[in-house]
Amino acid sequence: MENPSAASPETEKYRFSLPQGWTFDNDAPVPTMACPEGDLHVSFVELESAGTVQATALAAWRKLDPAFDASVLQEYPAASTQAWDKTYQVLFATPASGSRLQVAIIRTLGSRAYVNLIQGTNAAASRRSAQMAEAVGSWKPEGLKEIFLTAEPQRWSAEHSRHLKDFALSAMNSLNVPGASIAIVQDGHIVYAEGLGLRSLDRPEPVTVQTRFMIGSATKPLTTFMMARLVDQKRLSWFTPVVDLLKDFALADPEITRRLQIRHTASASTGMPRQDYEFIFRYSGITPEARIAEMKTMLPTTGFGEIFQYSNLLVAAGGYAATRACTPEGPLEDAFKKVMSELVFCPLGMNDYFLRQEDALCGDAAAPHATGFDGQVHNIPVSMEMSVYSVAPARSTLARWHL
Repeated sequence: MENPSAASPETEKYRFSLPQGWTFDNDAPVPTMACPEGDLHVSFVELESAGTVQATALAAWRKLDPAFDASVLQEYPAASTQAWDKTYQVLFATPASGSRLQVAIIRTLGSRAYVNLIQGTNAAASRRSAQMAEAVGSWKPEGLKEIFLTAEPQRWSAEHSRHLKDFALSAMNSLNVPGASIAIVQDGHIVYAEGLGLRSLDRPEPVTVQTRFMIGSATKPLTTFMMARLVDQKRLSWFTPVVDLLKDFALADPEITRRLQIRHTASASTGMPRQDYEFIFRYSGITPEARIAEMKTMLPTTGFGEIFQYSNLLVAAGGYAATRACTPEGPLEDAFKKVMSELVFCPLGMNDYFLRQEDALCGDAAAPHATGFDGQVHNIPVSMEMSVYSVAPARSTLARWHL
């Protein structure tokens, strides 16, 4: 650990990193760190597994607080990284009025359990999630073997195709994924392409290699690619202020509004919060111009350049601002579509793309689905996907590459 004062005979055999600005709570009965604002704490507890996941979580909490007796709201398995045997998350009840969380992340190695106890406000967990993940992920006790993915390159074969298809079908079944389309490119050539499953649970049409899928946040690297092409064309610079391109753009903090450059909109490091609920729950009739105008109320939750904070709104603002470098007039939605088509989609061979899902669904396209409260996957109305249109540079593309 980075703070020697927090070490003890029980914890000397493993290490974890302390994110910048965080401190150790030296009065806590187990190693515990606190975020700079003091409203989020993460503890590290090692113990023998207690039979069940929930019993192990409760035993860990009682090492921190012997009086802990909160009830379990939810337990679910999580993806294991490195060489952990199993990983689980257990969510405990908190008063609804407090907007707080109590979570146990349990990772097992043999008979031992390594538990991170997270408690604090929901706002703090959102604000400091990247740093929290950094610390939790850095915890590597003795006996944990690193996984190395390096391998000798191989020529793709029919056997590889069979193994990939079997793996994909198994994963789809485990994760309740209705359909998927896969393509493998080697040395500039497509060596495998196949559609699996169904486009929609409501209809029997199969997925094909021509089926369009919404690529969501994979739109972001396409947007930054568009920015990079404009930089290469000398139409703008990574250091161009956003306000030079979007004349009415403003945040609630005038200093950040002035400092914000094109490069910052894609770096997620400005201190501005994620703030997604505005476009998720209120989107009918909202134009990109209206969404940009709403950003005048956004305030930072950390210092400029201090930590990573995911922000769809800032990526959207950066994408729209960049398009103004070559399309200064007209609606932002039309300008973005035009510039992306000319600089990204067509050059990449993405000749079958849409920015609006209702347009794509007129042809061979996968319908939107989501997991319901019953744990099952269901079709959801296309209208629920309309929330992304006003932030199109961040997450709205539906496309397929030409195969």
